[in-house]
Amino acid sequence: MTIIPPGFHFAPSDQELITFYLSRKAMGLHLPWNPLLEKTIYGETADPWNVFADVPWHTSVSSGEGKECKNVKSVIYVFTKLSKVSGKIRIARTAGCGTWDGQTGARNIYNNSGQLIGHEDVYLYGEEYFPRCQKAT
Repeated sequence: MTIIPPGFHFAPSDQELITFYLSRKAMGLHLPWNPLLEKTIYGETADPWNVFADVPWHTSVSSGEGKECKNVKSVIYVFTKLSKVSGKIRIARTAGCGTWDGQTGARNIYNNSGQLIGHEDVYLYGEEYFPRCQKAT
């Protein structure tokens, strides 16, 4: 991931993100600029606090008057390869001591011509199904 220069805001539309970044990345083509993190977010050792330890989660945005802006949305785009549960159709979403659980149904994303080009899903990390990972009290 490249550092964004001061004053630059990466805020692509869903269509731009798919067309110019995600589809090109999936095909191994050159990206106009690479804002994507390539991480392995699934597997026995893929606890999010370990996988993303080097990611700047908190970004401070100033109003220019020395005051920090509130309600600033910080998004991190992650690219990972998916693998299926052996012998099944569904995707293996186990990550360390937990799993990435789908929170919404897939939202279809269309281009300007009305052609379906992708889907957006929201996932949250949870540990409730993994008693082996519960911390001792």
